[in-house]
Amino acid sequence: MTLVFVKDAFVPEEQATLDINERGCRLGDGMFETMRITNGEVQCIEVHFKRIIKGLDRLLIKHQYLMDALPEVIQALIDENKVTDGFVRVGVSRGIGSVGWLPTMDGEPTLIVQTFLQKELSSRSINLAFSDNIHVPGIGVKTLGAYTYIQASMEAASKNVDDVIMCNEDGYVCETSCANIFWQKHGVWYTPSLELGIIDGVTRRVFMQQEFVVEGFYTNEALQHADAICVSNVRLGVVEGVIRSFAS
Repeated sequence: MTLVFVKDAFVPEEQATLDINERGCRLGDGMFETMRITNGEVQCIEVHFKRIIKGLDRLLIKHQYLMDALPEVIQALIDENKVTDGFVRVGVSRGIGSVGWLPTMDGEPTLIVQTFLQKELSSRSINLAFSDNIHVPGIGVKTLGAYTYIQASMEAASKNVDDVIMCNEDGYVCETSCANIFWQKHGVWYTPSLELGIIDGVTRRVFMQQEFVVEGFYTNEALQHADAICVSNVRLGVVEGVIRSFAS
């Protein structure tokens, strides 16, 4: 039996429910974070927690009591579900509130935490293409209403590739549906700037601590002439990217 944490209780996964008035369900009003578990411990947990706090602050969702409880909740789930290597997903809904767009600010946020076992990757490289017309939202937060990234994943499937590279409306390369992107030219690594509103990935940070990386604003022409390309996220780590189509 796999346990999850919903609102204020641990429950069997198949019995977990949410109130229909949750703004996270109704409007995608909230955010999520995914963290890697290795040998029963969450990797880079402090960096992840800082990113959760930054995201909740950006969305104006209060979090003091939620963040106080989160470390204990995560460790309890890892222990109860006996997860040695895998992932933990933390979701935060603004909670039960108004029906319309304008949220009521007095509601308590709802915490949802799940663990997942590590799955073996079928390949250490992924095939990429440029998205035809999907642009990044540019807010730098993994919101529950992640429709742009859902669209990008569906476009990748339609192009028979693993993922698509999205640009912003000005044509600058940003990120894929689920990963940050890097490329190398003449021994120097490059990556899109956080000023473009991309996700500040934890694995991206680790890679940039290990390699000399230049951040900036680049068009797809930079990738056409790259010597190497890679993508990064907590699930993949850092893997080779092979662009199959530059059409955009």
